[in-house]
Amino acid sequence: MKRSRQRRSGALFKVLAVLITAVAILLAMSVFFKISRIDVAGAESYSAEEIIDASGIEIGENLFFVDRFGAASHIFAELPYIDNVTVTRQLPNHILITVTESKAVACVDCEGERFAVNHNGKVISAVDENEAEALIRVTGIELKKPEPGGQLAADKADAGKLETLIALMQEMSARSIIEDVQDIDLSDAMNPSFTYLDRFTVRIGENENIGYKLGMLMSAVEQLNDYESGTIDLSVDDKRAYFSPN
Repeated sequence: MKRSRQRRSGALFKVLAVLITAVAILLAMSVFFKISRIDVAGAESYSAEEIIDASGIEIGENLFFVDRFGAASHIFAELPYIDNVTVTRQLPNHILITVTESKAVACVDCEGERFAVNHNGKVISAVDENEAEALIRVTGIELKKPEPGGQLAADKADAGKLETLIALMQEMSARSIIEDVQDIDLSDAMNPSFTYLDRFTVRIGENENIGYKLGMLMSAVEQLNDYESGTIDLSVDDKRAYFSPN
């Protein structure tokens, strides 16, 4: 009996010791890890103050109790030009917010207004005629009213066109040719086209193997002379680009 009591007492002491240690650690964290500095890296369109305000993080908060993912979500929701956010804790009292800003690559029309979007279909802002001239003009698709900070959306009838548009812009961006595209025409859902280098009308075919098709396009253009222009058809098969001169 005596040994049994001693074992229970020992176990109870260990539990109490663990609890006391945990409480001590929490107290130490609340006292010694107060945020005294918040830095922002990568911002161009917004000031550091705007980004910090949008994050909801404040000087004096506990470093370890900061909701980093919640802060990133708030920034995305309030600041449309932000494309990526990382919130990092740096001991003993420093928060670093690193952002990557969205770049407008195309513009879409809806209800008499024009909206700039990035290569992932994120709506950045409304634009005027002058601003729209520097962007890819997208036609042949009916979109729901865009909301800055949100994603492009379409009714069921044009959902496939929207998928094609985003796939095209993503692959163009990945291959660093998106700045050489002037417009994208989605009127023919089964064979959309775009203007490339101000010299070629490119027919892309169905929304399949787009990355591979763009690779064929780049290879075909390399084999043409600088003065040549016309139509490059990538919709016939998956092995060859067909060029028809003007």
